[in-house]
Amino acid sequence: MVIANACNHPDCANTAEMLKQAMGDLEIANLRLKAAQDALKMGELALKASRERADDWRGMANSRAAELIRQADEISRLNDELARFKSIRSEAVTAQAENERLRAALANSKDPCIYCSLPADEFAKCKLGFPGCSRADDMAGCPELGARLENDQLRAELDTLRTELAKGGMD
Repeated sequence: MVIANACNHPDCANTAEMLKQAMGDLEIANLRLKAAQDALKMGELALKASRERADDWRGMANSRAAELIRQADEISRLNDELARFKSIRSEAVTAQAENERLRAALANSKDPCIYCSLPADEFAKCKLGFPGCSRADDMAGCPELGARLENDQLRAELDTLRTELAKGGMD
């Protein structure tokens, strides 16, 4: 915008000069305003981008957290399964040991053999041979067998000694 000075009066000349100065200041203010608006727009875009990145990070964090929770649940399930397995294994070991003791007790009893039906005092007549019969295997599986046999032998000796003592035949 061009301002023409039609009047030659000194006050008018000063006013025209002041008006030019004011117009220049206004133009500078408008440029600064435009720069501030551009900076504000850039700031808003940067804020929006930051929020989007934050949302992306939040989404990734939530996804990772969900995966960690799933893995923790799986670990917990596997620990429960392991505890159940250990319990079953312990029960199986106990049952197996009890089964061996029961089979050995039955094999060492005076009852007929559960495999060949022969009485205990006729082991030697077994068709499978003795110790070929499974009853012999059962007898051998008894951890108390040796102690029991020794106990039976000592009782037999004690009975023999008592009998001799009762007869008065001990020197």
